[in-house]
Amino acid sequence: MSRRKRYILIAGAGLLVVVALAFLTKPSSPSGRYVANPNLALEGDFYWQFSGGHARIVYDGGSDQTGTYSFTNGSWFIDNSGAAHAPQHLWRIECSWFGLQLYDETGKRVDSMRRRVIPCLRPGWMPDWMQ
Repeated sequence: MSRRKRYILIAGAGLLVVVALAFLTKPSSPSGRYVANPNLALEGDFYWQFSGGHARIVYDGGSDQTGTYSFTNGSWFIDNSGAAHAPQHLWRIECSWFGLQLYDETGKRVDSMRRRVIPCLRPGWMPDWMQ
């Protein structure tokens, strides 16, 4: 076998291992940035940011804290009792490398957010699908 074929096989096997790990493991916390629902009444670019136990919506003019998240009884939960303009809820969070899902008290999925590929605010020229 030639050296070139051997390198291609090793690279392919390495890529396969990385893809398998991404599907078989989960991040240790929901920390990260997530694409926000476009139905929010905000202008310009905006996204959810989970960091340091706080969940906030980040937009062109700043950011607003909408809740806190914590690890309790083997699961992640987000509590929005600190949000001024929303009904109070406690949701269970399931996170993956690709996004997160929110579940209500009955176990029904209420929302799902995919991870944001671009970690900061998008420039105005960038199309919406490149989030």
